[in-house]
Amino acid sequence: MVKAQSEKQLSLLSGFAAELIEQFTTDDIIWLIIDRIISALDFEDCVIYLLPTGSDVLVQRAAFGDKQLPDRTIKDPIQIPLGEGIVGTAALQQKTIRVKDASLDRRYILDDMARASELAVPIVFENRTLGVIDSENVKPDFFSESDETFLSTIANMTAARLAEVLRREQVDQTEANLRAVIFKRPSDDGSQGLSEVSVSSRLSHDLKTPLNAIMGMTQLLIEESSDENLREPLSIVQRAAGDLSATVDNLLGWLSPSTETPPNGESGIQVRNFIFDIVDRLTAHQATTIECSIDDVPNYLDFRATAYEQILRQLITHGLSFGTDSPAALSVQLIELDREFGLLFGLNLRADQRTVLRLSQVFEVDNDPDRFNSSANADIQGLLNAKALAERIGGNLTLAVDTSDALSFQLTLPVRSPMR
Repeated sequence: MVKAQSEKQLSLLSGFAAELIEQFTTDDIIWLIIDRIISALDFEDCVIYLLPTGSDVLVQRAAFGDKQLPDRTIKDPIQIPLGEGIVGTAALQQKTIRVKDASLDRRYILDDMARASELAVPIVFENRTLGVIDSENVKPDFFSESDETFLSTIANMTAARLAEVLRREQVDQTEANLRAVIFKRPSDDGSQGLSEVSVSSRLSHDLKTPLNAIMGMTQLLIEESSDENLREPLSIVQRAAGDLSATVDNLLGWLSPSTETPPNGESGIQVRNFIFDIVDRLTAHQATTIECSIDDVPNYLDFRATAYEQILRQLITHGLSFGTDSPAALSVQLIELDREFGLLFGLNLRADQRTVLRLSQVFEVDNDPDRFNSSANADIQGLLNAKALAERIGGNLTLAVDTSDALSFQLTLPVRSPMR
């Protein structure tokens, strides 16, 4: 029976991992947990809480059991302050709590009905609590150590992807709010807003300049400070400034869209602009630079731009974390695949010998991010996500080790009939 349960959990984990990288909204991610994981277990109840950025209150966002209603809605959703109840305590302490008899635990908060046992598993990414997976059962001591380990694994797998999607949604909302304020709100003199040229100029000068100064000064303070209590808040300020700067960059791009069209009947996407734009955005606020070389590649190719960008973002963002401060190199070549063409991306880094060896082992077994410390786990998972997503569209991601201190991530992605 134990073996059968273990095999079932492994099967659920495998399917969940494959589907997780295809989810692009918060609701899609948390309801995937409900639909693919919780519904396959012998649980009678489960609620997923999220902790909004800057809030001290957990809100119910997905449910299984009596609280689940059609169309991804929840019956009588409640909110729990951080630190209150079993759920709030798990979120605050960032630790899993398994209660055998809830009637004896004064922290227990009644929701839709009283139940005897509870298992609360926090979803944590980079020391930030994103939410809690909470399950209750009418039977005392219902949840086992195996249940705790399994749900903790689901929470850990979800954390990096959920954090990325939450950040993107926050940036998108900020952009939408800025656009509404800039272009729709009447000004004091009765006009309906600023021209796009004026807005672009003001955003570039009035926001980008001080943001660059903030990021530069905080980086200098981080490097020179030996006080760990000071380094963490400085890092938070730097990341916040970087996020806002990225939002401004997106707005500037939106205000000045490319009007270039393929000449001479060519069709598709301008390859160089597409790649350079991604690289520039990803490295704008990092110490590491990337030297790009794009050789013998047609100006225009047809490919799945959204998937390409997602894969390249995962590869570059997480791949760079394993390199030294030396400049990285990204090469792009057109290659022939089986009956079609493809692009071969080579991300070349310098790394210490230990990192090279251990990262090689991870790619060999393809499923062991625990070989690294907790801060590296998200980066390993990001690389494995890039690999899985590439394979879903007919590509691949491998790791080549040139020397004891050189890494080369080799990413192959298909393209459609290039016109040369």
